[in-house]
Amino acid sequence: PLNSKNRQTLFANASTNLRSSVGAGQPLTQRTLLIFNTGLWDLLEPKSGDGDYFKTHIVEFEKLIAELRQIFSGATIVYKNTVAVHPHVVNCNTIGIKNQSLVKQCHKRIQYMSNSRVKLLNRLQEIVAKQNNIRVLDHYGITHGADRFCKPNDGRHYRDELVEKVWESWSAVTTLNQSSHSDNTVTGTSGS
Repeated sequence: PLNSKNRQTLFANASTNLRSSVGAGQPLTQRTLLIFNTGLWDLLEPKSGDGDYFKTHIVEFEKLIAELRQIFSGATIVYKNTVAVHPHVVNCNTIGIKNQSLVKQCHKRIQYMSNSRVKLLNRLQEIVAKQNNIRVLDHYGITHGADRFCKPNDGRHYRDELVEKVWESWSAVTTLNQSSHSDNTVTGTSGS
C-alpha cells in the first residue's frame, strides 16, 4: 500500500528509471513523459481503506505528485489509473494443492479484490490528478471487460497480448494533443 515509506521507494525508482532513460545530466523537457501508477496493492490489503476511504493513500498520492513535479519539473507527468480486477478468474484451491498456507494467502488476497474499490480509489486519484493538471490514462476502462486476457489464475495481471494493445491504443499520449478529453482523461481500446 502507498504510505510514506513506499512513496519514497516509488519515487526513488521513478527517479532512477527516468534518469537512465533520458541520460544523466540531460535536461527534462515536456517531451519527457513520466507515466506512473499506484493503487492496486492498496485494494488488496484489508486495512488499505483505513476506515476512511483510502485517506492515507490519497495523502501520500498528493505528496508523490508534488515530489515528482519538483524533481522532474521539465517533464510531462501522466497518471495511469488502476486496472480492473477479476477475482472470478482466480481459483485459490488449485494454487497450493499441497500447501494450505498458499490457499489461505490467496483467499486473503482476493477477499478485497473488487471493482467497486478500484472505481472508488480511481475516482479519488483522478480528483487529485485533475487538481494538479495531470492527465489520466484510463487503464480501468480498457481492462474492465478483459478478464479473458488475465494471466492464468490471476485476477489482476494481464497477458502481454493485452498490455501491448493497451500501449498501442495510448500511442497518442506521446504527443498529448490527440485523444484527450476535457477532463484530462486519455482513453484507448483493447483492440478486441
